[in-house]
Amino acid sequence: MSIVPTKSQERSFIFSCRNLNEPIVKDKKAKINSLHESLKYDNALSPEPARARHWSNLGSTPYSRPPVAIKTPYSSTIYSIEATPSPLLKSPVNNDFDDKVYDALVHSSYIKLALTLKTKQGYPWNEIKRLSSPILMEQLTQIYEIAKGHKINLNLLMNFCLNYARIGKSSTFSINKGSDATTLLLGKILFLLNLDVAQTADLLNDLNIVKVIENVNNCTNGQLEKMFCNLSTHQFQHVSQGLQDAQLAYISRMPYELANCLLLKTGEINVGFIPVIKDHFSDKKKRTSFENHFLYVLNAFESSPLLRSLLSTIEAPYASPRSEDLIRISLRLPNNHPITSLEARKAALMALLSHLRQGPAGSCFATFICIEMLSSNLVRCLSDISELLSYGKITRIVNGHKVEFTFLMKVSSGSIDKTIHINKDGSYLKNSSMKIYESIGLIDACRSVGIVDITSVARLAIHEMYNSGENVNQTNISIKKFMELMILQARKMKLIQSEESVHTLLDKATLAYESQLQNVVLRIWENAVANTAEIRDTSLLKQSFCQAVTTSITKYSKALVKCYHDAHPFIAELSKMLLQRIHFTYDPSVIYQEMASDKHSTKGAFILYDTKNADNPKEWKLIQNSSDFQIFVGSVVRQVISPLDVYENDDLLVDSTRILIYLQSHDFLQHAIKEYNFANAKKAHLGVNVEAANHVPWLVITGDDPKEVLQIYHEKFTDTFTEFVSTPKTASDLLKDLIGFAKKGVPQEHIFNPAYKQPLIVDGLHACSLLINHPTFKRAWNSTLDPADWIKMNITDYGQHISKFFVGSEARSQIINKLSQKIPEIKRKDFIAEANQLSSILLLPEYRNKMIELTLKFLSPQKYDAIYNDLDKFIYNKAFSEGIRFFIHDLEIHFADSNWQHGMQSSNFSFIFNPATANVELWETLENGDLVSPLDPETWIKDKKWVYIPDPLAH
Repeated sequence: MSIVPTKSQERSFIFSCRNLNEPIVKDKKAKINSLHESLKYDNALSPEPARARHWSNLGSTPYSRPPVAIKTPYSSTIYSIEATPSPLLKSPVNNDFDDKVYDALVHSSYIKLALTLKTKQGYPWNEIKRLSSPILMEQLTQIYEIAKGHKINLNLLMNFCLNYARIGKSSTFSINKGSDATTLLLGKILFLLNLDVAQTADLLNDLNIVKVIENVNNCTNGQLEKMFCNLSTHQFQHVSQGLQDAQLAYISRMPYELANCLLLKTGEINVGFIPVIKDHFSDKKKRTSFENHFLYVLNAFESSPLLRSLLSTIEAPYASPRSEDLIRISLRLPNNHPITSLEARKAALMALLSHLRQGPAGSCFATFICIEMLSSNLVRCLSDISELLSYGKITRIVNGHKVEFTFLMKVSSGSIDKTIHINKDGSYLKNSSMKIYESIGLIDACRSVGIVDITSVARLAIHEMYNSGENVNQTNISIKKFMELMILQARKMKLIQSEESVHTLLDKATLAYESQLQNVVLRIWENAVANTAEIRDTSLLKQSFCQAVTTSITKYSKALVKCYHDAHPFIAELSKMLLQRIHFTYDPSVIYQEMASDKHSTKGAFILYDTKNADNPKEWKLIQNSSDFQIFVGSVVRQVISPLDVYENDDLLVDSTRILIYLQSHDFLQHAIKEYNFANAKKAHLGVNVEAANHVPWLVITGDDPKEVLQIYHEKFTDTFTEFVSTPKTASDLLKDLIGFAKKGVPQEHIFNPAYKQPLIVDGLHACSLLINHPTFKRAWNSTLDPADWIKMNITDYGQHISKFFVGSEARSQIINKLSQKIPEIKRKDFIAEANQLSSILLLPEYRNKMIELTLKFLSPQKYDAIYNDLDKFIYNKAFSEGIRFFIHDLEIHFADSNWQHGMQSSNFSFIFNPATANVELWETLENGDLVSPLDPETWIKDKKWVYIPDPLAH
């Protein structure tokens, strides 16, 4: 995007820089007066009439322009003008005018700018205050703050920028929208000043204004080309190294480069440069969700001075070493790099620009809220991230008390668990001399723990791997395990100065390695939000824990007087004491024994701490195994029993000795684990290894209640959320209900916001977000037709035409070949023979069902859904022409953001008409419409309750 004025506009600019004390001809004087009039506030800069009235109160006070030496290219006249402010500028602006400027800025949400200008007098502040555009005032203030202190002619620089700002407000110098073009050029000047003040000042010190603008545009474009070149190089390095997903690395790196472009050394946003960034993506006809997200964030920063002010208030971490580590890892800085407010703000801006996805952890109960906030409430997000980076926590008011939520420095790692073959020379790829210690991710991981000489440490670690004496050329090892060997080797060589444990250092290195593919600040924020689920005594896991312990003692210890049962005073006191001492924290790195029922989640669990009644988490003890669990419960029981032991008579209600003996037994472990979770209770006998159970009180491999997290996060305790509930029997029933819900529940202020999301919870299975304004869904609920009629007319009737197709011979051959791969080789020939005997005049649904029956005949133990899921997707991709696939795409209804991701594409939950079954079905699809897989109706539809919460903040 370039800005080049016409000749008449240039002459206007040059003349405006002329000293007003010089003799001038009448027509030029008239032009100056016209220019002064044009400096009144332009309502186009603020669509709100109230703000326009505030600024119009400032009037159009005449002023003398700071002089600058400029030669017009259209004449030989040279105006010799002083390089110092004129006497008129030295006179202070009166206090009444200052107050009006202050009030107008505050009213327009430019609070920080108002506070800055309120204390400033003289040149160039008086000139800046007289401008009627708050954005221009903000930019000129930033230009002065960046340039001051450098060995340049500061007055000359400010003269140029002030005059350009004035002319930009003039009707005689309007390029496109005039003021927008001026803001744009000043944004580019700020961008270049931020890189090199001296060179940029020299760039502006030219007598030809056209050449100045051209040079600014060329230099800016050159720097942007470097930025995109850096991105391409970063992606290519990941492609060549083959350790991490190159596309995800590109997506993750983009916010880093954008933050470097937009954030000034003063720690403020260069608002005038935002359109330059946006312009690069505005021409794309189809953008991915991550591109749409950072365009949404850029638009928000461009239009919201409040958001910009909030970012500029973020300070360096205060007594929070973990926050410092988090910022260093996010910005890829060495572990000893000092952290200032600038780094903290850059990390926060990077986080907001990043696109959050759930990853392999089963954290949907928290992730969906974070995704919704990033799409609709950036101020709340930035407030959380500010607390996280400055103080290492987020806070909420719960039951009238301020509660702090800390976090674990962990992510649901994936790429660092990859197993590779490392040769003795450090190479790990076939037909490549690439060394493991040249990996970008490994370099960042080493840097995060203080390993500087990465090559030497890696070579010694490899030598240790082969030190067993075995004559092998290569060995298999996970990247995480190799990183651990490097940390141990560096500690042995005394290259790591930190006294942290190897486990803590490895967590930090893992975070740095995974930062190549995801924004770690958002991940840690997600962890903190997940911890809100278990803060109240009535929370899901706390209640289950207390019930498991107290029920076991009541039922099996035989130590209580029977008449009391559950109302026994000892049990009541024990429950109270347990609730005081247990604390659950979410750890996204815990690996599941098997994939969760959502067929996506493989990691994430709540781990248990004994707080010892201390507020400081550093004093808490992690309960890691069954032995720790028994010791912890025993200590709480002793704490409760102590006051009762003073009574030595026959009325003693507790046999303390019997209870303590019981708590140390294996029977207590089995009883507690069975009582803890109904899935454990189904097992007749857990055996000796009780820790092998899927659900144990000290390591809870589960999600949590998303409604509880909603309440805590939004601090809404007095009212219940408005809920619309669907208990469908079929996918069509669910679609009909959701259309009806959407007709009632769209807040008017968000009806045109394409990114707006609302909570949608599949009870006990998944929490996601309703895409209420997705074009395919909006066309359904925006119709005046009854939902059932709309589905029939727009989906079912059209889809039935495709279901009446016969399956051609080529498609039949492909389907038979696909399914035969599932059959054991000894039976495969018979399977193919029977498949070829099926009638050739079967319609698609009939043929599909016959093929499934035949496959199950040869594979009786095989699960039905495993066959039909693969088959339906294969039929869609192979049996239909591109035209038919396009037609089916057009029938899709994308109704929910799944939270999940496949490569660069986010995935949605969609209703599609499946021609192979002649039914509307629930599928996971990519955002571009490509099918991923059907969602099993037995898991997602049957006996499931879908809960839609229209607007949590409305209550």
